[in-house]
Amino acid sequence: MTAYRAILQFVEDGPAVTGYWDNPVVGRTTYKGWVGLYTHDPAVVVQFVAVEETTEPSGSSASGSSTGRSSSNPATRFPQRARSE
Repeated sequence: MTAYRAILQFVEDGPAVTGYWDNPVVGRTTYKGWVGLYTHDPAVVVQFVAVEETTEPSGSSASGSSTGRSSSNPATRFPQRARSE
């Protein structure tokens, strides 16, 4: 199953606001909204990532994951940076 993640950082490599969605339309709509709202600042980084989920073998648990997502493999990234004029 693929999950869709939108990531917003106000400075590169800084703390991030992150959301996960199973529906790509909802994730992409959030991404586009963040691009429109925040990318006027050249330091802002907004990304949309398709995350391919893998399942753990029976009997093992995903450490540190309250959502049951065990590991992720970023399949597609759409970074958006503000343009300097």
